[in-house]
Amino acid sequence: MNSEDGGSMSASDGGLPRWATPFRVVVLVLVAGFWGYYIGRHPFSARGGWRYLTNWGLTLNLMVALFAVAGIYLPKFRYRNPLLPTALTISSLVVVLYWTLWAIDPALVTGSYPLPWYSDLYLHLGTTLGVYVEAFMLHRAPARVGRPLASVVGVGLVYILWIEFVVSVSNTKPCGLVESVCGYPYPFLNDLNGMERCGFYGAGGAVVLLLSVGIMKGWKRVQERMS
Repeated sequence: MNSEDGGSMSASDGGLPRWATPFRVVVLVLVAGFWGYYIGRHPFSARGGWRYLTNWGLTLNLMVALFAVAGIYLPKFRYRNPLLPTALTISSLVVVLYWTLWAIDPALVTGSYPLPWYSDLYLHLGTTLGVYVEAFMLHRAPARVGRPLASVVGVGLVYILWIEFVVSVSNTKPCGLVESVCGYPYPFLNDLNGMERCGFYGAGGAVVLLLSVGIMKGWKRVQERMS
């Protein structure tokens, strides 16, 4: 997307639309504030924010926002943010999983400690909308899906290993709603045995791959129609 792609970019902004700079600054302030509150207070603790996939997505979105603000001043960062496909996929997965489980029973994801409504909406929807606007409106879609998919798979595997071998043995809450197992980051995971969790991870992995491919194809198609 450039000034020849339909005239939507401002020449005075180096090819970016005029709203890009204030948008990126607002997004960075929001994501940095929520990251600092929910993760930054205990950045190296398995008992802190790193338990939750939501906060892994939030961290990716913070990195995307930092990269995007750098793109205001450095042209080489402007249109090719290598973190965007992974951030889009993980953030989308968080939205789908969280609100699906919440619709079934809020206790499946919140347990006894629900978030304030504004945090709930931002962490599980608002930050994702921000990264979608950044990708679809201000960055080119990747030409190939191979490398982005490898990054998505890598993040997913690391998170699974993290919660299985670190988080689950470092925490005593939450506990299952049915079983007495405790330590996994979400109550419903504590109600699954080892084989059931493997099945859940496998099914989730397949959904993630399909979701990521769908996002990238949709991203490219939207930009082709806008050009």
